[in-house]
Amino acid sequence: MIVGFGLVLNLLLLLVAANSHRGKHAAVVARRMVNIESNLHFNSLRTDGTPVSLIEYYVSSDACPDVEGLSNNGNPVLLLSKMSTSYKNWRRNSTVSVTIEKEKWGHFDSAMRKPRGNFFGTLKKLDLSHSDARRLARHFVIRHPDARHWLPGQDESHVHDTEWFEFQVESVYFIGGFGDRAYIGNISGEVYHRHLGCDKIVDPNEYLHLGDRQETAKLLDSASDRDSSRGFFQLIKSIVTQY
Repeated sequence: MIVGFGLVLNLLLLLVAANSHRGKHAAVVARRMVNIESNLHFNSLRTDGTPVSLIEYYVSSDACPDVEGLSNNGNPVLLLSKMSTSYKNWRRNSTVSVTIEKEKWGHFDSAMRKPRGNFFGTLKKLDLSHSDARRLARHFVIRHPDARHWLPGQDESHVHDTEWFEFQVESVYFIGGFGDRAYIGNISGEVYHRHLGCDKIVDPNEYLHLGDRQETAKLLDSASDRDSSRGFFQLIKSIVTQY
């Protein structure tokens, strides 16, 4: 009886340790995804409590190491207009979250097997020096060339009410893909910000010069599938989704 209880306890401890390892790896995948993607859904509440989710541009703070005043720890950096619904809802009710997902490629690709996450935290208005604001603007325009028309303090800007914000990630509900082969669960802010392992956070400029964003897709696929089965059906599925 005692032997059986000890065996069950050891198995439970092994499962906890394995899940913890997968959670840390999922944090790496989530951080890579935030660094590579460039659009998010800004989730807020209307005055009547109805949830609203609107797309906004962002750039990862990991992509802006030369900008002082940023956390440089995977937090998304947004440019919001005071006229926007996202901004107005945030001002009325500071309860917000953001959703980021890996972009779907091609008709036969599956969004359900892609990494995505709901990021919980707080929005912080940035107070940057003139030189740091210009550096941040350069990084932002690399990802979003049309954003030059509403950059704060720019002469050519057509909109003069935009401000820089950093979304400070406190936790992530992460879905790595299908549950039988990818991590699904919570990632603490501490793990998301700290655990990068030996994996390199990708410089988005590197992909801008590749001329083929499929390389970006392959990078995230390899990261999210590392813990999955390498069986025959997974191989067939990988081949099919490339076309």
